[in-house]
Amino acid sequence: MLMTAHTGVSDYLAAVQRLVPLIDEHRGSFDTERRIPDAVFIALAEAGLFRLYLPKILGGPELSPFDFMNVVEAACALDGSVGWLVGNGAGMSRTGGYLPEAVVRDWFADPHTFIASATGAVGVAERVAGGYRVSGRWPFGSGAHHATRFMGLASVKSADGESEPPLCCYFAKCDVTVHDNWFVSGLRATGSCDFEVRDVFVSADHSHPLVDFKPTQPGLIYRLPGLSAFASTISAVPLGIARGAIDAFIALAGRKTRAWAAPCCCARASSFRRWWGARKRRCTPRVPCWSMPWRSS
Repeated sequence: MLMTAHTGVSDYLAAVQRLVPLIDEHRGSFDTERRIPDAVFIALAEAGLFRLYLPKILGGPELSPFDFMNVVEAACALDGSVGWLVGNGAGMSRTGGYLPEAVVRDWFADPHTFIASATGAVGVAERVAGGYRVSGRWPFGSGAHHATRFMGLASVKSADGESEPPLCCYFAKCDVTVHDNWFVSGLRATGSCDFEVRDVFVSADHSHPLVDFKPTQPGLIYRLPGLSAFASTISAVPLGIARGAIDAFIALAGRKTRAWAAPCCCARASSFRRWWGARKRRCTPRVPCWSMPWRSS
């Protein structure tokens, strides 16, 4: 069931944990298919995990960056590719604070909305009546096979031929060609393929500047610089993967071994547990300074 604007971060963390059996069931296909299965994508979407930054007025939870990162980290602890897609998909729900309210309501009326985005290249936009004609090809479109919308950066040429600051342009799935070229060794199930558009019309209300934009919603998150999205979206991923690795090792170290079993890393499990307990006692809760405005409001 899709979560509503009244859902708190604890509910999303619980939703992540409920997905453990489904992810374990399909994990074997992640590397071979190079994308997450439809069943996993649908479960993530219906848990509301792709709309963590969506404004409350539009039916989203509008999480703080700190809570957002906790959810992404928890998802990455289960599987790096799954967590990466949660971070990217939910990160793009921040679009709800930049585009006109009517546009966002229309797009996110579908609970399976996922916006694949790419900033690794810049397309070309030509001003025309009512918007732009855009062409370009962008790499690293994570979740491209499941995306309902795509966002690519485009450079607008001014009348004197000079390039203006990049524009975020949004494309409907039907206008996009996805190139199935994601053959990598890590994060294989993210399906981060190239996508391309050729001379596609993008209306003015389906675009906004990458920098110096004017938020359409009052929330604090929408007043942060656009480039701050990378900090909350990407930094939680390695933290979550590391946490998952530690959790897995702790579970392995806790298993009983047979007297006749071959020596392994678990042979010194008690030593490891003592070492790990000491490290945990020295740790302090991670509360970044940017979480304070939300926590004090």
